[in-house]
Amino acid sequence: MPRAKALTFVELIVSVVILALIIGGLANIFVTARRYIAYNRSRIQAVEFNKRILNSFYATVKQDDWNQDSNPIYVPPGGSRTATNDTINLNNILYVSSYTVSDMNNITYGNALLRKVKMSINWTEPF
Repeated sequence: MPRAKALTFVELIVSVVILALIIGGLANIFVTARRYIAYNRSRIQAVEFNKRILNSFYATVKQDDWNQDSNPIYVPPGGSRTATNDTINLNNILYVSSYTVSDMNNITYGNALLRKVKMSINWTEPF
């Protein structure tokens, strides 16, 4: 009667090594995807944080105080101003928002000098 074939020890070790390489590669994909998701989540939170600050400008900037110090984006003609507006901690990530206001080289709309507001936000990466 013919003898039944069985796996040898070398074949078993080779198959375990191949399986370990495949599982290791798949685990790396999941770790990288998790890191990518955390990075994009922090970027989305930063954008929403800046949108909240810009919305506060919409509520406080009015035509009647456009050329007065009470306006948060007032700058004298030819000048500029930088300010740190707000800091917030979301999910153990510190977001710091700042903005720079500058005039637009005497470009007017009606009788008001136009100004450029440049927003920036800094945060530490979650990983």
